[in-house]
Amino acid sequence: MEYQEEGIFSGPPRPASRIEELLALLAEDWKRSGSDQRFFQYVDNLRQRLGVDFDTYYLEDDALDAFLRGPAGRRE
Repeated sequence: MEYQEEGIFSGPPRPASRIEELLALLAEDWKRSGSDQRFFQYVDNLRQRLGVDFDTYYLEDDALDAFLRGPAGRRE
């Protein structure tokens, strides 16, 4: 048996279906928040709404999904 080091990519694979679901949620939120924003303006504003003060590389998809589905994500 070969030794495999535990790392950030260890564990079961994430379902591919999460990509379409998350993109749909992002599209809905972007349209609600003002379609005049360029994409990265939207992303930066979303980071502020999330209160993210760390590298979003480490933000899990399910945390973003929960935010966008919750009351803060459905703001008018």
